[in-house]
Amino acid sequence: MNNVKIYVCCHKDYEPVGIDNPCYCIISDKDIKNGSSLPFVKSDGFLENRIWSELSHIYYIWKHPELQADWVGFCHYRRYFEFMNDIPELTKPIIPQPLNLSFNNFMSYFVNHNAYDLMQVLTLMKKKESPYIREALMMCDSHTYYPFNMFVFPKDLFNELCEFMFGILLEYDKFLKVDNSYDNMIAHVADYRELYVEKNSSPNNEYKYQARLYGFLAERLFTVFIIKKLTQDGMKSMVRYKVKVTEETYNRVKL
Repeated sequence: MNNVKIYVCCHKDYEPVGIDNPCYCIISDKDIKNGSSLPFVKSDGFLENRIWSELSHIYYIWKHPELQADWVGFCHYRRYFEFMNDIPELTKPIIPQPLNLSFNNFMSYFVNHNAYDLMQVLTLMKKKESPYIREALMMCDSHTYYPFNMFVFPKDLFNELCEFMFGILLEYDKFLKVDNSYDNMIAHVADYRELYVEKNSSPNNEYKYQARLYGFLAERLFTVFIIKKLTQDGMKSMVRYKVKVTEETYNRVKL
């Protein structure tokens, strides 16, 4: 399957979990910042991982089309699609099984993060007259969403997704005046700490966690993108797979 490249996003040293299919390729912050591992080259457009999460790696591959195969996928150093090494024959885009929420997406975001961010992203989409605004409102009202920013897409669809998501998020970064700076993001979260970390209902009240702002917003935008495509092309136009968490790696991270 030489026409498939699935990137494993890492922000720390990779812990082997039995992945040996040559279609997988490890991509880490070190690769992007230093160009230390071929075929990666040092990038001047690096997005800070501590606020962009796996989007820093997705952005890098988007901006370096020479690293894209006919099919481009992303998973995490401890999250993989359930097929692991046994990658199926690719005829349709692959997405995660959606998560079912107790609240709709807007209320869920309000409980876990700062709903102002999601509202401002919707406002930006409206000002830009985004063709996705209808699906964005549908996402807010829905009780399901597609998590983790994981997928295996044809190259054209991958680039379409990136153009949509980064077109919104990079503009929002300028709006917040964070300018891709972790220190600026921490300061922003601190300025509005009552909306980010001082909420008893939030499962994680740490500043470092809430600083991963763009990664959280991207999951909602990814869901908007999927709603658009499924509405346009039909519910059977994409294949859903469960996401497997590799327990050994997960437990080490927890410790």
